[in-house]
Amino acid sequence: MTRLFGTDGIRGVANEEPLTPDLAFRVGRQLVATLQFDHGADRVRLVIGRDTRRSGPLLEAALIAGALSAGADCYSVGVLPTPGIAVLTHHLEAHGGIVLSASHNPFEASSSSRPKGPSSRTRGRPRSSSGSTGRIARPAAAARRSASS
Repeated sequence: MTRLFGTDGIRGVANEEPLTPDLAFRVGRQLVATLQFDHGADRVRLVIGRDTRRSGPLLEAALIAGALSAGADCYSVGVLPTPGIAVLTHHLEAHGGIVLSASHNPFEASSSSRPKGPSSRTRGRPRSSSGSTGRIARPAAAARRSASS
């Protein structure tokens, strides 16, 4: 298997290997499993946001679908800067947050997935795995919160 994560997440052109909807779905599922294990939680809460790139909704929907299929509750907050996801993750006491962003690329290029940890405010609606859909995120605040406990 090739290395997927760089220093700040998975990078690439959206809808081209490796940054495909299938990968986003699998990342969502694995993120939930990891956070459930790390926090001993039956139900994981995730905050998911993105930038304004055209690829955002595609990858966000796949990531949320994966997280919901693994039993997470997702707060899909839409377009929000990375610091906003961190604030919301904390405020909502979520286990993690994910940012879909391609700030390192020209606008025409696509997104990368950058998980964050707990730090948040409420702008989005909670999405439950029991019927609704969700969006994508990054797991970093969860690690900070567990380290400070």
